[in-house]
Amino acid sequence: MLINKSVTPLKIIQWTGHHAAWLLTFAGIIAFLYSNERLIPIYKRDILFKIAEHFGLKTNQSTKISDIQEVMIANKPSHKDVYGFMRELYFKFAKGDKEISKGNEEGSSKLRQGKRKRKGTTNRNTQSQT
Repeated sequence: MLINKSVTPLKIIQWTGHHAAWLLTFAGIIAFLYSNERLIPIYKRDILFKIAEHFGLKTNQSTKISDIQEVMIANKPSHKDVYGFMRELYFKFAKGDKEISKGNEEGSSKLRQGKRKRKGTTNRNTQSQT
């Protein structure tokens, strides 16, 4: 049995509490995958709040992500797809975010910039394997 004198339900909640943000992000990603591109794929709550306030929605801790998504979709230009609109909003409202590579507005991350290209082989191994 998982719960005993040393492992209480309160301790389990404390251990899993920091995983709640990951769980909410994961749920947002799943929702986007099933939305048929009717959601803007931005999952960071603080950035979503900045975007909502920009579009005139008053936000607090109880503001629903679905309400923010409705406001963003209502203000999405018809000539842009959800990915282009997401990039525009993210780079406009995520200033100072550590995950954005500085000076690059196309969305490549620092990991992509530092990635080495694979080097092909110069000779073939034609021996049969046994």
